[in-house]
Amino acid sequence: SSMFNSCTSLTSLNLSNFDTCNVTDMSRMFENCSSLTSLNLSNFNTSNVTDMSSMFNSCTSLTSLNLSNFNTSNVTAMSCMFENCSSLTSLDLSKFNTSKVYNMSRMFYSCSSLTTIYVSSYDSSTETGWSIVKVTSSFDMFTNCELLVGGAGTIYNSSNKTDSTYARIDGGKSAPGYLTLKTV
Repeated sequence: SSMFNSCTSLTSLNLSNFDTCNVTDMSRMFENCSSLTSLNLSNFNTSNVTDMSSMFNSCTSLTSLNLSNFNTSNVTAMSCMFENCSSLTSLDLSKFNTSKVYNMSRMFYSCSSLTTIYVSSYDSSTETGWSIVKVTSSFDMFTNCELLVGGAGTIYNSSNKTDSTYARIDGGKSAPGYLTLKTV
């Protein structure tokens, strides 16, 4: 927790050789690393992590983030995870398993450049994929994500609910959402 928090002058970080197999708490790990433009987490083992709250909060210079190897099957808290990541334009969370997550409050809050969030469909037989079934707290999840567009064209609108109501794969007018289904 908070390992690199507020390293405001750090511009790049290669953690590809970190052994994180026993880590359970990655909350605030890179929070306020406002100059960070490059972050290599390609070999992070996150299978035992339960808390990713504010992990990348206020990494305002990050334009991309590769989380394709993240195992989030035991994570219960993702609040503020990407809050104020104002330079991110898209996020691929298609490998995320959110079936145990109960807190997604402010998860994407003020990601003002974010246009697309990719996720995979939830599979109830394996309990994998994007799910908000256990989410009990999700206030301001999408607040100030003014460029966000779902896969069927649902455009962010501040008059819509900004909690987990729209944290689903966009189904168009009948089931609007801000997420985009990633197809292989």
